[in-house]
Amino acid sequence: AVPVANAAGWRVSLGMWALLALAATLPWLLLARRAPKPVLDSNDPTAQPHGRVWRTSLGWSMTLMFGMTSLMTYSMFTWLPRIVVEAGATPAFGGVMVAVFSALGLLPSLVIPSLAVRLQNPFPLVLIGFSAFVIAFAGLLFAPMKAPLLWACLLGVGPSTFPLALTLINLRTRTPTGSAALSGFMQGVGYSFSCLGPFLVGWLHTVSEGWTLPFAFLFGCALLMLCASWVACKPRKLEDLW
Repeated sequence: AVPVANAAGWRVSLGMWALLALAATLPWLLLARRAPKPVLDSNDPTAQPHGRVWRTSLGWSMTLMFGMTSLMTYSMFTWLPRIVVEAGATPAFGGVMVAVFSALGLLPSLVIPSLAVRLQNPFPLVLIGFSAFVIAFAGLLFAPMKAPLLWACLLGVGPSTFPLALTLINLRTRTPTGSAALSGFMQGVGYSFSCLGPFLVGWLHTVSEGWTLPFAFLFGCALLMLCASWVACKPRKLEDLW
């Protein structure tokens, strides 16, 4: 993105990503035309709602687990280049940091779900992501240019709780209705939390004219994610709670 912006302007650099959206749209349209229409059986007890997710501790714990992970991840996607540029790096290197951060995030997405289904309580996997986030935040705050690629790699491991939360949707429910209800509540409310992350981090940076206050906020979000995950990872089913 940075070399293209330098060569052709930021409008071209930004606009070229529309081509990827178009490339994804074409096969989606072809598949949508052939998608079968779902048929619901009104006599099927699993197709009927049985309770309210927002009244359960499992629903809120998974929402906070998912939401805080997303908030920290999107905040870093937005502000990581600015952090290293203010520490003395070039904008192109800031782009490299985001690229490494994104690429390392693929590994937990592939590994975490297969590990989670083998563990009755997958909370140890949460500790890995929490530790990676905390170390990366501390490194970026106190020594951003001492080991920047290490901080980017740890940031890539941090969102391990994102694929874990998605996996827990099915592990903590018995029926398709339960899975759909938990997924809708967790992602609907969780993404609402996450959308505030980049704005709040930027606002705190502007108010404090530094990165200490924004990282203190992110540390607090990491602790909230850890506490919520402790509850979410307990082996139980949503249908037993509502």
